[in-house]
This record gives sequence, C-alpha cells and structure tokens, in this order.
Amino acid sequence: MSRLLRCHGETAEVFRLLGELAIRRSKLDAAETFLKHALRMAPDDRKTRALLELVHSSNQPTVAVEKLPAATATVGCALPLPPRRAAAGSNSERSGSLFGLYLVDIGALTPVQLRAALDYHRRVGVRVGAAAVALGYLSAPTVEGAARAFHGHRQSA
Repeated sequence: MSRLLRCHGETAEVFRLLGELAIRRSKLDAAETFLKHALRMAPDDRKTRALLELVHSSNQPTVAVEKLPAATATVGCALPLPPRRAAAGSNSERSGSLFGLYLVDIGALTPVQLRAALDYHRRVGVRVGAAAVALGYLSAPTVEGAARAFHGHRQSA
C-alpha cells in the first residue's frame, strides 16, 4: 500500500483501488474508509460510489464480495451502474430468482453469493448471471453454459 501511495500519490483512483483491495480481503471497514476518502477527492466518481454502495448494502463480509473480477484489480475497472432498474416483482426478477436458485442447485454459487448477486441484480438492473460475473463469483462462459442448461431443462419440464 505504501508503495502505491509513493508511486502514484494521494489520488482518488489510488484510494478507490485501496478500497477494492480491502473488499477483496473482506475488510469492509477499511474499504469504507478508503472509498469515502476517494469520494471526497472525486465526488462524481460513479465507480467509487458503486463500490461504496456495495459495501453499505452488505451485512457480512462474504455478502459484499468474496472476489472482485481480476480486471478490477489490474486496471481499476469497477462495477458500473447502468441507468435502468428492474421493477420489483417483475417477470425479470422472478426469472432471475429461479435462475439463481438453479445456480445454487448445481453448485455454481453458494446461497450467500446468490443473495449478493440478487441484491446487485435488484439495485443495478442487470441479470442475475451478469451480477454474479460482475461480483467475480462466476465467469461469463460458466453463466452462459448454465443458462443454456437451465432454459433447456425448463422447456422440457
């Protein structure tokens, strides 16, 4: 950490990256401190705001993020906030919950990871599989394969 600060100085990006690192290590108090500092330096930074919302919405360290995507750690990409949100109780939300339960049934997600992915799905308005990828729980090819199997299974049932 000190080397990062020495090399790059005290910038909003450095504090956001330190916040992401703290999230990866389940140090939510430290993550919140770093992310708040980054927001004071760059109040309009959507990436930092999204990460801070994720930390605030988490009751347990494992619910926040067990592992951020590798790209987040290497290039500083954070979780984007698309402008749309899924309406509560919509078909999309019910379908996402069923697909999420399927992911748990096949062992791709734990129940805690599903809870975090569903929370992200509701807040941000992306599909549950995309939420699981954004949170680093699954790879995109894993979600695609599971979706094909899930939809094939539902059609034959």
